[in-house]
Amino acid sequence: MLNAERKSLGAFYTDKAAAQFIVDWALPRRGRLLDPSCGDGVFLSVASSRQMSRGVGVEISELQSRQTRTLVPAPLIEIITGDFFDYYPTEKFDAVVGNPPFIRYQSFPTTSREKALFRCRLAGVALNKLSSSWAHFVVVASEMLKVGGRLGLVLPAELLHANYAKPVLAYLARSFESVTIVTFKRRLFPDISQDTLILLASGRGASCDRMMHIDAESIDDLRVHGFDTSGTEVSPQEYLRGNRRMKENFIDPKALQLIEGLLESGLAYRLGDKLSSDIGYVTGANEFFHLTSARAKEMRLPNAVLSPAVFRSRGLSGLAFTIEDWKRADENGEAGYLLHITDSRLVRASTRRYLNFGESQGYHERHKCRIRKTWYSVPHVYRPEAFLTSMSGEMPFIVVNDANVVTSNSLHILRSRGNKADFRRVAFSWLSAVSALSVEVEGHALGGGMLKLEPKESERVVLVDLPRLRAKDFNHVDGLLRSGDLQVAGDFVDAIVCDQAGVPKRTLKIVRRAVQELRSRRRKQR
Repeated sequence: MLNAERKSLGAFYTDKAAAQFIVDWALPRRGRLLDPSCGDGVFLSVASSRQMSRGVGVEISELQSRQTRTLVPAPLIEIITGDFFDYYPTEKFDAVVGNPPFIRYQSFPTTSREKALFRCRLAGVALNKLSSSWAHFVVVASEMLKVGGRLGLVLPAELLHANYAKPVLAYLARSFESVTIVTFKRRLFPDISQDTLILLASGRGASCDRMMHIDAESIDDLRVHGFDTSGTEVSPQEYLRGNRRMKENFIDPKALQLIEGLLESGLAYRLGDKLSSDIGYVTGANEFFHLTSARAKEMRLPNAVLSPAVFRSRGLSGLAFTIEDWKRADENGEAGYLLHITDSRLVRASTRRYLNFGESQGYHERHKCRIRKTWYSVPHVYRPEAFLTSMSGEMPFIVVNDANVVTSNSLHILRSRGNKADFRRVAFSWLSAVSALSVEVEGHALGGGMLKLEPKESERVVLVDLPRLRAKDFNHVDGLLRSGDLQVAGDFVDAIVCDQAGVPKRTLKIVRRAVQELRSRRRKQR
């Protein structure tokens, strides 16, 4: 299969070691096996080599189906070409194995998605239209199992943190007697950014109130030691309610107990208690709507249609973003102006010429532009009190908006709920070990060791409620960040947290160690 087709189909093929482990577990005896998205047929090939009675693979790509038929013995395995959500087997299976495609909702073909949603509703699972394709595969494939059957799948780690995945997790808990989730310190797929896990569910037709979590070094470690690898019992309801994250199993529980103690005593709060977090505006065509000062001057655009803006997180460097910072970022192309036309009466000759240029380039036909009442009027433009960087190799930062500029959706915007918050204290406290650990727990890993924090995730982050903050301390940490001294800045903030919140230094060291453990794990999975 061509790389472009593989990407469009969300196909990332599993290596033989992982397929061997899953097949051996899911079908310990002769039986009937299904791979709902068989791809190159690695699961079916492993099964056929053990002389299993029968196997069925479904593959939507005609080219891949032809190739797979040449690799897997025909007498034992049937390859069906077509959309899995059109497949209705005449008899149920002893095991379902595989690596369902990971296609985000934007790329999930509408016709196939509607069929998938319908099949899920028949199973009593209400997925929304923002769900990625793998979620539908889990539910529909599970419905094809015999009573007592087993499910062994490679899935994205979104099973454990995405809101759209919660109905899937709830379904698994009420549909299988035993559910085990295996995570890995080293990625199953080193060449892609998606973090993955293995789901092993047995006893179809029963239910469970506890799941097992195993954290293995690698698939080879799991193959050698099996379920002798140390595991942790977890409650699916805790995940469904958002009260627990799987990553909490990787660190010293004393660190989390400290944070819970601070919350219960009123010495800490969650960001969402005081602030709202949201994405910045979406232009639909940044190359047209974003202009440096030099470009705006060249186009002779008046100030009435321009809003000073910071375009991306690289334009931020300290705890505060000032006018001087904006000027420097403008020179580097990281900031400048947003073409922000709030009233068509503001469109004069020079602005009209620029809009005509945009239309000649087809910007008005871009999706986000096309669906607006007026294609060039960007909605939801705010001057927030602070920004939050959403992705980072270390940790996201809160930066006070002293320059009073707007920002795009490459940054999150923070605004007060009710009473105006002291954003300097918020930005300062965010650098403490308490918030750093909370960020690691609430956020989710991307490729290259990056951490992503969505708006709702950021609202769950815990901050120590510092009763006071001296301007010189804020300025000192601001300078440290601008110099790239994150660790020194964190230590400085921790010292003040110990002093003002009464947290013993040795206890905070446990928290900082937990932060390093999670960061190290995230980077190790590059």
